[in-house]
Amino acid sequence: MSWIVQDQAFGTGRITTNGNKFMTGNGYIGYRGTLEEFRKEQLTAVTLNGVYDQTGGKWREPVNAPNVLFTRLSCNGQQLGVLDTEPEEHIQELDIRSAVHQRETVYGLAGGGQLFTAERFVSMDQLHLLAGRLSIRSTVDCPVEIETGIDGDVWDINGPHLYGQQEQDVKDSVISWQCGCELLNLVCHPRLKSAHGSLKI
Repeated sequence: MSWIVQDQAFGTGRITTNGNKFMTGNGYIGYRGTLEEFRKEQLTAVTLNGVYDQTGGKWREPVNAPNVLFTRLSCNGQQLGVLDTEPEEHIQELDIRSAVHQRETVYGLAGGGQLFTAERFVSMDQLHLLAGRLSIRSTVDCPVEIETGIDGDVWDINGPHLYGQQEQDVKDSVISWQCGCELLNLVCHPRLKSAHGSLKI
């Protein structure tokens, strides 16, 4: 039996299904199996167990936290994301044994190509920890811009539950918080792992 669940191509018609199929979690945090550049329109969700909210007379539901792993790439001003640029190759997989989600995407560039790899996991040892690692390899010289940070534009079914996102620098971290109808949502994001705005290489 293989421990790897894998798709070897990208299709917009599979975004919702793959979000379910490649989901990771530890019983406290759940992260849908979406890609790093996806936003609320692609149903990106970071769900915290036991955190519920109700708004506008609709039913109470779990609250999705801001996405701390949002990342978008561009090269020579061209957006490199599966929704913007058709990839030459794309693999998305979940290693069930180690609970690591990984994606490898190759984008064609003039004179060569660029491989974007991302891995993430939700820790079983530290229940509040969601970690990710990014890698970019290019066969051509090009200025790469990496935009990463906390995406506070959250997907809800019966929301919005969160509003008024604020951020504060504390040592080498960024603390982000939002208020809801019935709760306060606090997210801590390591400064060294994710720069505000964009990072040019």
